[in-house]
Amino acid sequence: MSEAKKKKVLHLITDAGSGHKAAAANLTAAIEKLYPGKYEQKTLDFFKVIDIDPFNASDASYAFMSGNRAFEALNNFFFRFFNTKVGYGIFERYLTTMLLEEGTNVLKDEAPDLVICNHPVTATLLNAIKEKTNSFKSVEVVLDLVTIFKGWADKSADLIISPTSEAVSKLVKYGVDVSKIVYPLFPVNSKLANFREKTIVMKELGFTEDKPTILLTAGGVGMKPVEKILKIVSQDDKYQVIVCAGRLNYFKEKLERKYSSNKNIVIFGYVDNIQDYYNVCDVIISKPSSATIIEAELFEKLGIWTRNIGEHDAGNIDYIKRNPRFRYINSSYDNIGEILSDLLSSKVRKPVQEFKRNFNEIDEIVREVISLIE
Repeated sequence: MSEAKKKKVLHLITDAGSGHKAAAANLTAAIEKLYPGKYEQKTLDFFKVIDIDPFNASDASYAFMSGNRAFEALNNFFFRFFNTKVGYGIFERYLTTMLLEEGTNVLKDEAPDLVICNHPVTATLLNAIKEKTNSFKSVEVVLDLVTIFKGWADKSADLIISPTSEAVSKLVKYGVDVSKIVYPLFPVNSKLANFREKTIVMKELGFTEDKPTILLTAGGVGMKPVEKILKIVSQDDKYQVIVCAGRLNYFKEKLERKYSSNKNIVIFGYVDNIQDYYNVCDVIISKPSSATIIEAELFEKLGIWTRNIGEHDAGNIDYIKRNPRFRYINSSYDNIGEILSDLLSSKVRKPVQEFKRNFNEIDEIVREVISLIE
């Protein structure tokens, strides 16, 4: 007797920033961990596969926006306009006119039992395809904390995973049945729980445990804030700094040359053990991306946040300001020393219950998602 065909889980992403790709990878790994060998899984950069301009260049557009303030302002204008009732109607019609037929054909060829989507523009197209075919179960995993684009409100979705109560309010306002929403859950990488002992990591870094340790990350884009902040904090011998420059090797090498003689600074490029550095640091300094904010909460760390890149993270600023353990500095780096001193000496070291997260959130997501096809 032949083995029964495995049900297929298709992860749809749009490569606009590393967060969407990482979320899909985290969910893929968590499904395999909880249900080893039971499901066929595949990740598809939907617009790249459909390959129709300008949607197939979302990765390049996002990277360009990250380094060009004028293009970012234009992008933010369109985000706000398309997030109005009239604007979203125009956007939805344009998107489906351009991509519905080819997108439907792609999903017919893939023949998934379950589609997991983690991008609002992809969700807009997926909603139209499902209404046309109704041949699969679908889930939206919302990655934005507060600023919710209307595309996230996929009314045809069988389940929507929301990271915050603020996001739930927006989804319901946009017409989603609240009974379909499960929250507050975020697809945190389960390996973050596997951090090593602080004494071991500090010894590897050549750091002592009697000085405050700062984790300074690039957040995938935007090197100027890292460079400016590092220049200031490096002048104070009381701090130890871990810099994660990401995949930009030229920037990592530039910083290594500049700070090679400073034993209080360790420079890394891309790391696959970020959990070790989250665990040992006292303060995280980064741009306010949703994933980094959630991870800072997960490790119960103090946080200093620079300017957001893109309108989709604009609501994160208000979210940050509500947390007494966080500070938002925008692009004002000159007083970073005073802010660090204030944070480290204040009475906000104890985590606030409202902002506590769990390492097992992704397991909860996977159980909810897989129940749709069990």
